[in-house]
Amino acid sequence: MLSDQYKQRRILYMDERYVHHNYSRHQDFLYNPTDPVTVKAKHKGRRYCFIAAIAAHDPSVPESDGKELRLAHLMRNTIDIFEGGKKQKQAKDYHSMFNQEYFVSWMQNLMAVLRLRNWKNCVIVMDNARYHKVKCKSFPSKGARKEVLLQACTRFGIPASNAELKAEIWEKLSKYMD
Repeated sequence: MLSDQYKQRRILYMDERYVHHNYSRHQDFLYNPTDPVTVKAKHKGRRYCFIAAIAAHDPSVPESDGKELRLAHLMRNTIDIFEGGKKQKQAKDYHSMFNQEYFVSWMQNLMAVLRLRNWKNCVIVMDNARYHKVKCKSFPSKGARKEVLLQACTRFGIPASNAELKAEIWEKLSKYMD
């Protein structure tokens, strides 16, 4: 599953989800198409959205140093809960309630928590949500002028020269971006 290079590093899992405020576990059942059950319409009511990180157990900590330091746990300082989709015009899908700006802010909080715990060189595992991988606003687009692409190469430490074609410069930048 994980290569040897990650086995001695602290692994963190993060995700975001939501639950409807009127969710009731008591009405759980196995679906049978012949059952005369009326299904409540989706997206009715308030949604409580939450995001958090979970630290996996740490195999690098000896058992003699204490159980609390080794065990997997929910990182309480990373939990954020908010009510989403209250207004009629707000999106019904929780993925649109989380955006790049919100995610970057939450990730900065996670980094601060890691610094407080003095955890370095961690592996953060996350899904492939669109807001997890949005390009920085300062990153040029493919249609930018050649001079702008060259300036970006200089800013990111990518070797490029004016003698190269714009397409070649963009190829270097796009590799850096991915």
